[in-house]
Amino acid sequence: HYPSGEDSDRVRQRLMSMVTAALPEQEKRRQEKATADWDVYGSFSQYYLRNTVLVDDTPTETTTSAYSTDLDLIALRRSSDSDTRMRITAGHYYDLLAEEDNQDTRLSTLYAEHHDRDAGWWGRLGRQSSDHDGVLGRFDGLKLGYALSKRIEASVVAGYPVDSSRDPLNKDRSFAGLALDFGPFANSWEFSLYGMEQTTESLVDRRAVGGEMRYFSPSLTLFGLADYDVFYEELNIGTVLANWTLKNELTLNATIDVRKTPTLTTRNALIGQTTGPTTALVPVEEMEELRTLYSDEEIYQLARDRTAEIRTLTLGASRPISKRLRLAGDLTMMNTSATAASPVELGGVEATPATDDEYFLNLQMIGTGVLNGDDISTLGLRFSDTTTAESAGIFASSRLPVGQHWRFYPRLRVDHRTWKTSEDTQWNAGPALRIEYDWNKVILQGEIGGEWVNRELPDDTERSLGIYGSFGYRYEF
Repeated sequence: HYPSGEDSDRVRQRLMSMVTAALPEQEKRRQEKATADWDVYGSFSQYYLRNTVLVDDTPTETTTSAYSTDLDLIALRRSSDSDTRMRITAGHYYDLLAEEDNQDTRLSTLYAEHHDRDAGWWGRLGRQSSDHDGVLGRFDGLKLGYALSKRIEASVVAGYPVDSSRDPLNKDRSFAGLALDFGPFANSWEFSLYGMEQTTESLVDRRAVGGEMRYFSPSLTLFGLADYDVFYEELNIGTVLANWTLKNELTLNATIDVRKTPTLTTRNALIGQTTGPTTALVPVEEMEELRTLYSDEEIYQLARDRTAEIRTLTLGASRPISKRLRLAGDLTMMNTSATAASPVELGGVEATPATDDEYFLNLQMIGTGVLNGDDISTLGLRFSDTTTAESAGIFASSRLPVGQHWRFYPRLRVDHRTWKTSEDTQWNAGPALRIEYDWNKVILQGEIGGEWVNRELPDDTERSLGIYGSFGYRYEF
């Protein structure tokens, strides 16, 4: 601005010295970027699974005999100004009992991701999962983000929902969304706003707006989420969660959750729908077929009819009572609303009744080093009072390292249940033991467990015994 001022020479020399001082660092960054290597890590596992069931004096029946193979592979390349990551999580299931369709392939994750810190953008393409920005679980698609400033980031997402890791790419449903993330403010507050449009066979499947709030401090954590469907004019999800740690190490937590079940989408209209002659009804599984039976407005009404609302309140607390023992407990109250019956001309799907207020109480003592000095052990009680039954039980578990290579995971559960709609009572007992041997990068693992059930009927007693087990290895690299 002042090239001929009295300090111009001094300023010019100072600028030159600053540029000169920066040259080695710039050169270093260029060299780091040029020589950055890929770091590859993950795990590979194979297990044999077997389940058998014995009911009273009938012959033993094998219900599962299969091999399961899983791979989780991550490749990461870091440089001074960017990160690149690729990941695949996949599995294969081979059923030894099935005569047809005895193989099943799962693809949970398959994506490539790049972060450019200098430019302030990132992107991820492929099969991925998210519970943020209005995305509900796994999808095949693209997500891009760009930092508008130090405290504001914009992102867009588009793709195809994936119901199961066993499903291939399915273009019958698609979605697109936009989100803005704000923060952190005061090193504690973060906020998000989003909008989402999802379609199925050209019908509106979901049209939502929502937001999230997060607060973090050493003693208090708050999280809030609201997801509102502007097409159906219904609150899909509303959640508030708080966790507070007092100076005396007492930790209090509370959760209030109201949500549709299943999540309100137009595809809910398929629930309970059948077609064909009365003697040979088959389920309607595709929206395209449902549109040949009903109008679009009727389909939207069916989706409302098949969607209930579940309300949950949880209060919990935990506190150390000695150097090795912690006492924890939580009480949950929940209820589910009824669903409406559909008229005969709309498939005649019956209504489902509302539940009563249902209560669940868990109390547990958690000990560290109470068995051999290195273990983490739990002893607890469970009680429940639901619409259909009352139950009480005890459970115990432990993680027990022995030496440098062995780890033992014993657990036991015993429950007693009484049905409210009949005079039936039932005892359940479920012991199990998992053993691991850590051999360099290979972990050998075996597990055996059982489920013994004794049900007292008004004029009979029914006993069953189920035994399950697995054996295999996991290689971590």
